Amino acid sequence: MHGVPSGSLFLLYTADLYKIAKRLGVEAHFYADDWQTYVFSTPDTPEFSDRHLLTCLHEMAAWLRANRLCLNPS
Repeated sequence: MHGVPSGSLFLLYTADLYKIAKRLGVEAHFYADDWQTYVFSTPDTPEFSDRHLLTCLHEMAAWLRANRLCLNPS
């Protein structure tokens, strides 16, 4: 069984997730053991924004797997 540090230790542990989001131009908000990622788009460029968000989620999921954590897609 693997645990995840709580509180500010968790934020340090997952700081790489924020770096992934920023590198890909995705907004991210983190709180405790939860986070939100989102993008802003205009009606004429939704595919561009969708692609950035999906790439970000795939990279975050890979990072989580590499660090023995799970992503809850819901």
